[in-house]
Amino acid sequence: MNKKQKTKLSKSEFILIILALFYLVSRLTNLTLLPIFNDEAMYLNWGRLIAGDFKNNLWISLTDGQQPLFIWLVALSYWFGASNWLWMGRIISVMAGLGSLLSLFLLGKELFNKRIGFWLATLYLISPFILWYDRLTIKDSFLNLLAILVFYFSVRQAKTNFWRYSLFSGLVLGMALLTKSIAYFFVGLYPLTVFLLISFLKKKREGKSQLIKVLAAYILAGIVQATMYLSPLSQNIGPKNAVFLLSFAEIFHFPLSLWRNNLYSTLIWWRDYYQFPLLFLGLTGFILLLKNKGKILTFILLSWILLPILFEILTAKIYIPRYFLFTFTSSAILAAYGIEEIIKRLKNKALIFSFVFLALLPSLFLDAQMLFAPLEAKLPQVERWQYINGWPSGFGIEKLVNYLKSSYLAKNPKLLIITEKETLVSSALPLYFKNYPQIEIKREFELEEPLPQDTSYLKESDRSVVIVLHHHQEIPNSWQGKVVALIYRYDPQLKFLVIKP
Repeated sequence: MNKKQKTKLSKSEFILIILALFYLVSRLTNLTLLPIFNDEAMYLNWGRLIAGDFKNNLWISLTDGQQPLFIWLVALSYWFGASNWLWMGRIISVMAGLGSLLSLFLLGKELFNKRIGFWLATLYLISPFILWYDRLTIKDSFLNLLAILVFYFSVRQAKTNFWRYSLFSGLVLGMALLTKSIAYFFVGLYPLTVFLLISFLKKKREGKSQLIKVLAAYILAGIVQATMYLSPLSQNIGPKNAVFLLSFAEIFHFPLSLWRNNLYSTLIWWRDYYQFPLLFLGLTGFILLLKNKGKILTFILLSWILLPILFEILTAKIYIPRYFLFTFTSSAILAAYGIEEIIKRLKNKALIFSFVFLALLPSLFLDAQMLFAPLEAKLPQVERWQYINGWPSGFGIEKLVNYLKSSYLAKNPKLLIITEKETLVSSALPLYFKNYPQIEIKREFELEEPLPQDTSYLKESDRSVVIVLHHHQEIPNSWQGKVVALIYRYDPQLKFLVIKP
């Protein structure tokens, strides 16, 4: 009689499990401490609408020119946990980040060895750049996972010439294109990686078969992406992209001041998020990789960093750090290679420990601020504006909700709340009042247009009416209504205005 052998964890599996546990602790700690911000509110409200009426709202994100896949995931999470919708929305990015950590280990192992894979996973775990976005209901952590998978499958395709990796690449490319327009970078970087790697691996005679596989991947990606073109609302994607990117005509006017500002912002964001020790390690890794492995592999990694960022610098009218979050992968590979090569040269264990500790310390300090005191975190200025002290921030929204509940629902259960269009208020209030069917929230005022001179048409006899302004900070003198409450935000110069017409 054969005795069943107990399966023991390998050392690699044990380390990965420990890293994954540390990851979950770091991402789940105080997950909802930072208030909801504008984009999260929009995505979560779309998810709420899809979960409530799948048939009529499946393509709702396309009304704003945004691809639907991530919004569908938000709808699914809302359906499972509507009572804790902010936590459930953010858990999508947490789980995407866990997938990224494990995928980075596999990628590092494929390109180099297990030790590089572990360093990659560790850098992902402690990176403030990654930590911040892994805890928000936005597309970028999920898109970063898809980028890592495209990179990994392209490496496997180049090494094995197996069809399955081509098909996996096509599927993931299609999913990425269903998530965000910035995924078109992956469409170009995928074949670049495959063909340069087969050259690096001295497998050029496989070029023809690899070309066929790349074309097949493109066809599959196109089929997956084409699902959103079932909706006529897909025509809104082009105009939405035009809001963020310069046209060819604008580019050829050579907007030097814009390019200079974008370049300067990129350097500042690298400094603030990567910190000087890791930037130094990345530079060291670049030099040593170029020396030890040659130009081709180094060029592949630089392509995944510099080509997307250069494109953003030259074309972006609106530019924020998360647009190049997926470039972290290659940056981390260079830093991990630098760490490993330096450790090889350090014989003393105390020196190795001191080196690693000092290299990671600035990132760990910023991580602690993000987790326990996000208001004190030394974020780039544009990030503080988005998430803490600017109009997209959610600071003050719960005070507003509590005021409306205490001042109006106790007196008159029927309430009409009139807001501006497409703001934090118009998207967040339906989430907070989802269990109050007697409350209607109506989007009335355009953001970039003056408020109407008369609001008498908004009055109703059978229910209370209140106007809540978020973007506009003053009301016209001609309004007969009065401001009944000012709900101040983190920045006291910003406030929610509650007006009784």
